[in-house]
Amino acid sequence: MKGLRSLIQSYLFAYGGPGKPLAALADDLDTRMRRNEKYIIACALMLVTLFIVTLGLVIACRDRPGMLAAITGAIGVPVIACITAMRELWREKGAMDVLIVMVRHLPAGEAKIALQQYVNRLSRREDLSPSKDRNLRDAEPTMIKTKKRSPSR
Repeated sequence: MKGLRSLIQSYLFAYGGPGKPLAALADDLDTRMRRNEKYIIACALMLVTLFIVTLGLVIACRDRPGMLAAITGAIGVPVIACITAMRELWREKGAMDVLIVMVRHLPAGEAKIALQQYVNRLSRREDLSPSKDRNLRDAEPTMIKTKKRSPSR
């Protein structure tokens, strides 16, 4: 999603002065979406290939349990990597679908505001991601000062 954010930001910064119009953003998003669709298909084909290879190896090595454990362990990592890549590509594709419709059908001023809000949301999400050094669980709790209540009579 970083690439999507930087693409949108380049149009937002160019929007204020001479630069590319927002209609060109829709075309660039459409091009990027078509490219991502090819990557999604490639990942799906890789998953099918891994499944067929795994099935063949399991049938060939069905008498050796140690080999079956090694096969499933070795195939598991690429399968998880393919699924993770497909998930990210699909999320980006969904976002691009919405952005394309928004840019093409909203007035330019409203589209710019909506795009800026979307970029801000993406920035916050990346700032709070667990891969960053920020770990919210390790944060110091803040003390809230409260007034002491007088005993009621």
